[in-house]
Amino acid sequence: MLQLKYLLNLLIVIPLLFSGACSAGSDTNAGINLNVNSASSQETESGFRVTGDCDVIFDEQSNQIKLVSKLIVGPESRSRCIIRVQSPNPQKRLRLVPLALKGKVLKAPATIAISSILIGRDEPTSFSESYTKPTSFDLADEIPITGYTGDGNNVFGINLTVSTKEGLLEITEMRFAIQS
Repeated sequence: MLQLKYLLNLLIVIPLLFSGACSAGSDTNAGINLNVNSASSQETESGFRVTGDCDVIFDEQSNQIKLVSKLIVGPESRSRCIIRVQSPNPQKRLRLVPLALKGKVLKAPATIAISSILIGRDEPTSFSESYTKPTSFDLADEIPITGYTGDGNNVFGINLTVSTKEGLLEITEMRFAIQS
């Protein structure tokens, strides 16, 4: 019988494999082309995609993916943000490093689950936190860092899922750095 943690990992990894949405271009510093202006645009060969309920931009000067507006999850709701990056240059080694995941639980109960994976190389790793009372949080140190791309494995991603039963939660800051 499947253990619950394996089922959770499977549910987190499947959307990373089949996600669709934002277009990508080319950033010379990170080796990928990023243009995240339209959630309905097609993925280009550089392979940067954001799927779900998050509105993000790519800051070329700092090589960071940043949340533009708060992600608010109301009572009995669920919200998901999937970030997937494929290097256009297989020789360039990249990884996605979490810098911030901050927010507030305004009304409990609420749950945050996040995972990262280098597809084809890493085992899925995930972190989940349930809150039973209102609080502020910063989970950047809890998020697994992806491995480096290379050796034919050049797609990695982050999957954030936020859910509430009767609670109210908001993600106020989310930042990831693309490092080579």
